[in-house]
Amino acid sequence: MSLPVTLFPLPGGPEMLQKTFREKVTDTLSSLQSGKTFSFLSPVIIFLVLLATIFLVNQQIHYQQYAAASGSIDYYVSPSGNDSNPGTQAAPFATIEKADSVATPGTTLHVAPGTYTMNGTYTTH
Repeated sequence: MSLPVTLFPLPGGPEMLQKTFREKVTDTLSSLQSGKTFSFLSPVIIFLVLLATIFLVNQQIHYQQYAAASGSIDYYVSPSGNDSNPGTQAAPFATIEKADSVATPGTTLHVAPGTYTMNGTYTTH
């Protein structure tokens, strides 16, 4: 028993099968230049940029909250300061060692330009 077979013409005709690689590349470039591909990619790119922006803003907010929760303190050091000072901008410490001895995680040390003499070995963390 034989089944009836119906043949449908190929879209674009048999010449579509005859296209060379060069013609296929040319057609692809033409579609890019016409904006068909970019009309699809534009919303995708905008979405990815928006997603990255949201992520970075979220990270900045978490960092600021961590710094505030950890009681971040600013200490100032200046060659003209004094280690008996409180380490404020108006009354800075004289040595980096003094600032390091009072610093805790999250502390920012502002070191003014100048020459500092350090005793022994100094290791930063």
